[in-house]
Amino acid sequence: MSSSTIIDSENALRSIIKPYPKVMDKRIQTSLDNHCLEFIQHARLAAIGFNHDSLGIQIISLTESRLSIINPTQLKVTLANMATLANQDTTIAYSAYFLIPGVGHGLRVNGLAHFKSGANPDVTLDVSGAYFQCSRASVRANLWEKTTEQPLLDKQLFTENASNILTEAGKRFLSMASYLLMFTKNKQCQTEISPRGDDGQIAIPLDDKTLLIAERPGNKVAISLRNIIEQPSLILSFILPGCYKVLQISGEACITKDEALLEPLSIKGKAPKLGILVTITEQKIKDIQGLREVNLWDDNHHIDSKSLTAFPKIMAEHMNGRGLLGIASAPIVKAIVNHDLKHLY
Repeated sequence: MSSSTIIDSENALRSIIKPYPKVMDKRIQTSLDNHCLEFIQHARLAAIGFNHDSLGIQIISLTESRLSIINPTQLKVTLANMATLANQDTTIAYSAYFLIPGVGHGLRVNGLAHFKSGANPDVTLDVSGAYFQCSRASVRANLWEKTTEQPLLDKQLFTENASNILTEAGKRFLSMASYLLMFTKNKQCQTEISPRGDDGQIAIPLDDKTLLIAERPGNKVAISLRNIIEQPSLILSFILPGCYKVLQISGEACITKDEALLEPLSIKGKAPKLGILVTITEQKIKDIQGLREVNLWDDNHHIDSKSLTAFPKIMAEHMNGRGLLGIASAPIVKAIVNHDLKHLY
């Protein structure tokens, strides 16, 4: 692959993804407002990534008071198997992604995590930014539809020791996975977790050490892509609807615009303009107890999105306030959201 096809600056990125409307920055809340608190109170699953090499992305169920809201700028979460940090007090950046079973949009929360020494430490999460993620990734992936029989997956996609290449089990998982959570960071070690979803296979292996992920149309903010340009290390957690295992891959990434490379990722006749090329440093297939505990793909445990504040209303208020402008802009935001969901590719 020619170096001329690599996107290595934000200027090069913006030549393909046009600058986003700056009003989008206003959607980021510096504390958890009522909309964020409502979402967290209904959430049953959270993925939390820490800026620490050994921790990766922790996926936990939010049952049995494992997460508590201390105040609008602070959360507390109980994590198991944190022996790496058991004997030290430390503060590191984190990012969390909250999901409600059956609901398309998610909540992203960023800040600093404070670990206290202890065998299974409670972690205090300071909130510096919180904002909602649209449902495009989950809709593309059919995230809440159980598409495969669980016993078959448990038999085929067994847990195995870590590997520095993509194994046969990893390839089988990847061939069916339609959704992933991507953990990135910038030069200032500020972190992000961003979802990706596709109608079918979310990433394709080019060889045992290399993956290619399509970058589909989004809100143009492109935080994860900007992070990769600054700091190429990332962690990917691949999720397969109906399966209680997760394929986690760590690696180094770059952004490519190579048309020949991207053409096989075409969906509905549309090739992505950009792709994320990942060189694998570690692969793990992990059984995630949290996915089992919340019966994630049982329709009886799904929540009707109509029982929550509508996503367009939240976005209108976050960007334009709760006054007349926020009220007046809600129908406009709703129309944009509906348009985006009809033009996923």
